Amino acid sequence: MVSDINYKGSGRKRTLLKYQQVKGYILEMIKTGRLSPGEPLPSEIVMSQEVGTARNTLRQAISELVDEGVLQKVRGRGAYVSIRSESGRALVTADQFALIVPEVERSIYPSLIRGFVQGGKEHNHRATVCDSHYDLGRQADIILSLMNSPTTGVAIVPVIPSVTPSYHVECLQSKGVAVVCCIRPVKGVSAPLVGWDAAEHMRRACELVFKAGHKRLGYFASYRYMLSETHIQTIRECVMQQAGEFRDDNINFGSRLGDLEEEMKLDALKQILFSENRPTAILCNDVTEAELVYVLAGQLGFSVPEDLTVVGLGGAHNSGVIRERITSIDAQAANIGQVACELLDDMNRGRLPLKNNKVVMLDFDLYEGQTVGSPKG
Repeated sequence: MVSDINYKGSGRKRTLLKYQQVKGYILEMIKTGRLSPGEPLPSEIVMSQEVGTARNTLRQAISELVDEGVLQKVRGRGAYVSIRSESGRALVTADQFALIVPEVERSIYPSLIRGFVQGGKEHNHRATVCDSHYDLGRQADIILSLMNSPTTGVAIVPVIPSVTPSYHVECLQSKGVAVVCCIRPVKGVSAPLVGWDAAEHMRRACELVFKAGHKRLGYFASYRYMLSETHIQTIRECVMQQAGEFRDDNINFGSRLGDLEEEMKLDALKQILFSENRPTAILCNDVTEAELVYVLAGQLGFSVPEDLTVVGLGGAHNSGVIRERITSIDAQAANIGQVACELLDDMNRGRLPLKNNKVVMLDFDLYEGQTVGSPKG
């Protein structure tokens, strides 16, 4: 039961309004450390029993503390203690945006993560990154964990090759959590999608090598799935238009997602490059794969770009000495992360409904690098 408050200098007790007493009780819990920054308040039922007041009175007290910046309301979660700077100013909200990605080290994901973290800062949200390791069960565990945290927005790159079920997204939305799909959608759900046109992405790469004079093409991918199948179909269409050559035995896929498989790739590249009428240009499904082809070609005695042109799709071209050399068609992965944060913020603020089918397709940039040359002869 909340007691009367004794004001110094008054010489007597002064009884405050009930909601003011409740405010004082919550402030005392924060001051004494019973509630820490970023921590949720107890449920309304528990609080009402502790302070001995009606829930309407409790809500009035919480509402004033939210207006004063002491607490932060998180939709579908309740109230949290605001996180503050050393000066005492409210620094960030008590909620967070989370990004679920299949991996964090290769392909476009480092750039996507950087863009998402920056986007979170711009909208005053903490950014949390979760790695599903291409595992559907792990992705489900991450989602369950986020449902029990002060998370109001989730951007997800669905795992492959497993199909992400619709309830992975729907259970978040049922808790009031905004969800944005990145790169690929989740079938059967109403959620925004941020990505790019995979066919157009590869078409730009084909145009680049055709312009340099190449006719015989090869393709290396980290794994065989929907994206790489789209790439192959696009290359075939482009080669047909240019009267070029793209043979099945000049195509190579990895067997395990997230693994570089250098020994296997070296054997495959050796067979391709020492064959009659070998490809003079190899297109890769991402920059990490292109970097590997570049290194392995050198081990086999081929100089890039004098003997072989190598082009990657994706971004993150500035994160290493070799990668800086790789010519790529940049899918603006950092922008994907930032746009995802903007959409999550719009849904949280009511500018977009929680369930919507907005699609944002980003354009591409050419990163010239140093791995495109003209074919010999």
